[in-house]
Amino acid sequence: MPVDIDELFTEFGRQADLLPLADASVPRRIGARRVRNRALVAATAAVLLVVAGLGAANWRRERHAEPVLPADTVRGLNPIGTPLHIYGPANKSMFAGIAAVGDRVYVASGSIDDTSEVIAVDGRTGRKIWSAGRMAGFETNGVIALPGVLLVAEGSALRILDPDTGKKLWATTDPPNGDVVVDERTLVRVNEAGLTEGFDLRTGKKLWSAVPAGEADRPKHSAGVIPGTAEPARNVRSIQTSDGRLVQITLGGRVLFRDMRTGDVSRSVATTVRPKQLTGFAAYDGVAYIYDNTGYSDRPSRLLAVDAATGATRVVYSLQAGHLRSFFPCGTRQLCLSGDDNVRGDTLQSMDLASGQVGWSVAAPGPAFSGSARGWRVLVSGIGGTALYDLNGRVLFQAGANGSGGWIDDQNLLVLVPIPDTGGYRLVAVAARDGRQTTIGTLPRTAGGCSWTSEFLACRDGVELKLWAFVR
Repeated sequence: MPVDIDELFTEFGRQADLLPLADASVPRRIGARRVRNRALVAATAAVLLVVAGLGAANWRRERHAEPVLPADTVRGLNPIGTPLHIYGPANKSMFAGIAAVGDRVYVASGSIDDTSEVIAVDGRTGRKIWSAGRMAGFETNGVIALPGVLLVAEGSALRILDPDTGKKLWATTDPPNGDVVVDERTLVRVNEAGLTEGFDLRTGKKLWSAVPAGEADRPKHSAGVIPGTAEPARNVRSIQTSDGRLVQITLGGRVLFRDMRTGDVSRSVATTVRPKQLTGFAAYDGVAYIYDNTGYSDRPSRLLAVDAATGATRVVYSLQAGHLRSFFPCGTRQLCLSGDDNVRGDTLQSMDLASGQVGWSVAAPGPAFSGSARGWRVLVSGIGGTALYDLNGRVLFQAGANGSGGWIDDQNLLVLVPIPDTGGYRLVAVAARDGRQTTIGTLPRTAGGCSWTSEFLACRDGVELKLWAFVR
């Protein structure tokens, strides 16, 4: 079935996952991977992820008169079906991860110290379609929905399920201190020793493998190449997504671009980077970016770009002092940079990659860790909260330090805004064109999470799953 790549990554960006407490080895393994991939994995999710304690969600429509809004503006919520009881204890040991994709909702729920269950729900009716049965509770923290399959983390294993039936298709291991990258047909696994292997995503058939010839040839980091207009994929296990290309940097500083289906190297580029401790490695629109800031006392930290098409390497950004905390695409051939230059404090700036010129630079409420753009609007999330900027860097909307949200569609965002002194939140629909806000509901303290598509919202309320349709 043909799949539009931009739509694919947009759906990835809307998924929400919930990370419960687990055995000490679990967070250490997840934490190590997150440090290595901090340029790709947001510290605060741009999708709604609430971990504020157990409670019941109480949604309401505002009773005051609605403002005059364009026809495509989200202005309310309508319940879908009846609440669905999901597996798990009615206490603080319960966890749930929700992924809304297309017209389906996939939920993994259970106890952090016992068992869990994965189910599929019809997003149009709220009815359960199937259950994949019980499985280990540790690290089964959510469902990663991909074209044609579901990935469920179960301990150190990745279980691949049929999204139509919930049946297990195959399983593989998630290598400690390694990387896993997937596209719509292939899963690539890279272990700590540098062994790189490609598998058919649907059948698990091994397609190819590449063994490093020596220590200098061992891949230190691997990532997928994604469109610059895509929202970053977020999931507990740092599973990375790709448009079909894999990019790796070796201990010797060589950047390799591979075809994920065949393993063939289409471009190999030598660099002066020695990636023992990188703070960022990612690839957008066929260009690999390397943030190199270790081992230099006499020269600035730098962001290098390596072009897959030409093999050209250039420094696109350098910083004499301070830190470049993160970088991410914020439009076609545009890169956003979040950092602190030790003079102005936290800043956010956009750079035109063709010219290398800074388009705008503004003071930021805090470090930013992820962003995405639609129609010359840039949505940024980080420690300072969530903010929406226009093409000139003007703030159209900004939530507080604990606010989080994401795109509903090209014209609307959904943002969770903290309510002071209550532990609850306002659900705010934000018009992307001008930042206009409409409160469409409230959410008290909750241990659940939410996920949404352009048509509906799904949230856990205690041991129930509830769905609402967006009203325009």
